Amino acid sequence: MLRRLIPGTWSTLCGCAAFVAAVSCSEAPGSFDLLQKLPTPEGAYEVQKLNLNDSPKNQQLFFKIERRYPASDVLELYNNHFKREQWIACRSSNDKWNSFPDKSSEPLQYVHQVASYWINPDRRLFAVVSGRYFSSTLAASNSPDNSVQRWAILVQRDVNALEEAKRLSLQCN
Repeated sequence: MLRRLIPGTWSTLCGCAAFVAAVSCSEAPGSFDLLQKLPTPEGAYEVQKLNLNDSPKNQQLFFKIERRYPASDVLELYNNHFKREQWIACRSSNDKWNSFPDKSSEPLQYVHQVASYWINPDRRLFAVVSGRYFSSTLAASNSPDNSVQRWAILVQRDVNALEEAKRLSLQCN
């Protein structure tokens, strides 16, 4: 039911998880083993490694970076990383920047988003790379009114990644 109400399904949900991190996540000391190999782009700030819902099975790297829309070099950095690690790419119906109003926020805002999805070779890890800009609803809907990208790279352990991809209508090859 919720998936039908929110545009962008999984990437929207993961993005929302990233942006409410302070409420539902912990940054307690730990190994963050799922995030150890992930690169952090030069210029990233407010970098955080988080356990979502206090679980080491759901680890997230979050940061902000200054990039003019529609820069995709950060997405390419992570896509290349997962390719080198021989993860399997999954495709959604929309793998380019897309925009939609976020009616759940106060004040209302516009979201500009891009995402990629990955399954590790043993199909027990699932990763989502999600980048977003947030704009005033008064801004033009085709581009953000600022240059702050917010990135969340979520890695989940002990999941049936192929089933998760199928549930999210992703094509993995």
